[in-house]
Amino acid sequence: MIIKGLGGKENIQILTNCISRLRVTLYDKTKFDKELINQTKPFGIKEMGNQFQIIYGGRVTNIATVAKEYLGIED
Repeated sequence: MIIKGLGGKENIQILTNCISRLRVTLYDKTKFDKELINQTKPFGIKEMGNQFQIIYGGRVTNIATVAKEYLGIED
């Protein structure tokens, strides 16, 4: 659901995380679906240009691991 909310696999340029946030840079920010992302129950969303920080708190590590596996990104 998160990948779809980010506009799909092909729209994700960079996906990383810090201790509480999923940090994503998109190719086309107009494909970001805030309603869909809000269904994943984040604590908040910060937007800076084409970069989005989705705040998940302590569960971000698990979310990022699954998303990176799906996208084929290695740490």
